Amino acid sequence: MTYRVSKQDLENAIDRLNRAAGTPATPYTRNKQGKLVVNDGNYHLDGAYGGYKFIQMLNGGGCNNPASMGFETKKQCLAMIHSYTAGIESLKR
Repeated sequence: MTYRVSKQDLENAIDRLNRAAGTPATPYTRNKQGKLVVNDGNYHLDGAYGGYKFIQMLNGGGCNNPASMGFETKKQCLAMIHSYTAGIESLKR
């Protein structure tokens, strides 16, 4: 039986990854002056060309591609997020 992966499924997996890694849930927050500040370490989705990948924020405002993957289908991206999360969770045990 096949199933469809939605963008919400990807977002839920990213939330779990951020919780497992102990990283902020959003890429940016506003400081007291109202300026956006980078949340170093945050994982979030990036999409282009009809595909998705997950990336990690860097302190300087750039991004890292921790899985070294390009833009993939939602199903492939979800599998990679689950694998990456499982690796982080296994390191904590």
